[in-house]
Amino acid sequence: MNIDGATALGFTPPMARGIFCLSRALGILSHAWEQTGRKRQQGADAKRFGQNPSQSASSRNGPTRTTVADVIDGEKHGRLEFAHVRMDDGAATLDSPISPSNSDRVQGGSMLKSIDPLLNADVLYALRSMGHGDDLVLCDTNFPADSVARQTVLGRLLRIDNVSAGRAARAILSVLPLDSFVDKPASRMEIVGQPGEIPEVQREVQAAIDAAEGRSFPMGSVERFAFYELAKKSYCVIQTGERRFYGCFIFKKGVIPPDA
Repeated sequence: MNIDGATALGFTPPMARGIFCLSRALGILSHAWEQTGRKRQQGADAKRFGQNPSQSASSRNGPTRTTVADVIDGEKHGRLEFAHVRMDDGAATLDSPISPSNSDRVQGGSMLKSIDPLLNADVLYALRSMGHGDDLVLCDTNFPADSVARQTVLGRLLRIDNVSAGRAARAILSVLPLDSFVDKPASRMEIVGQPGEIPEVQREVQAAIDAAEGRSFPMGSVERFAFYELAKKSYCVIQTGERRFYGCFIFKKGVIPPDA
């Protein structure tokens, strides 16, 4: 209640001012109590994690922290990439978000344990989100990647720039199981007019597949325009820095058995 309202109710000016001061004092006390509770909770959290309660949140924790689980499970899966990873209390933490325009240049630096550093946050999220039988397209720089990617389940293009198709395949297959329920879970784009010829870029990817599977695991082949149609129905498209022709492949995701 303000002074005008109290006066309108018939209170004398001194009484109105007193009512106004009393109402304001209650609000200030409530705010002070709320802030005290927050500081008490911050101090308790700091002690629980072995930190100095006198440090500010920004100086203690650095940039806003996003866990690997947040990225992979999609709780914070916007167009963010991360330049650094650190380990706190046994958990991997991704720091220093950078813009998508700069993310393509970040291929080295710190990395997650057992995770290939080429697998950025966007790619990891897609690989984690795919289910059994979903297809992933790995393509070269000449493939109409953006237009095709807009028609996929994910609906946007992913990138692993500045590396060959073979190197990108090795990174992806280090975490992605191939489907054992179909005869050809990995396929290559056929050379127009020479469907049986296998160029060097495809031999390199075949070697990455064999290494991941621990045995000879020949790819199937798909005619060029049939490949485009299959790509549009895939879960996602990942474009590499591969400049050699016919560096285009489809991987079908398999399953991971439960722990024994």
